[in-house]
Amino acid sequence: MTLNRAWTAVGLASAVLAGSIHLVGAARGATGPSIDPANFTTKIDNPLFPLKPRATFTEHVAQDMAEVLSTNETITVPFGTFTGCLLTKEFSPLDKKVVEHKWYAPGIGFVKSVMVQGGSETSELVKVTGF
Repeated sequence: MTLNRAWTAVGLASAVLAGSIHLVGAARGATGPSIDPANFTTKIDNPLFPLKPRATFTEHVAQDMAEVLSTNETITVPFGTFTGCLLTKEFSPLDKKVVEHKWYAPGIGFVKSVMVQGGSETSELVKVTGF
């Protein structure tokens, strides 16, 4: 079942304070709310929404953004070959000359980065330690 409703941060906090969401198990040290979908709202009344997807944001310092190019890439790096990878285009409005493509493998995370505009840097996953 898909719910076409959304919580705003303010709405979620208000619901907790109003008693619509009960923190089940809080007395026993458990975490996480028990959310009743009947209390969801279809109206987002937060003036900051919709949020733009960003990797980082510090005004005038870092405003990295990403766009999904593919969700089913196969990529080979020194560590191995990965399928079903996410490919993103990453950029910043503060430095419009630089664009990177980055691949993320399921269960691994970042595996490769190639600067496609503004340079020629490449980063690849070589090994993983600590498993």
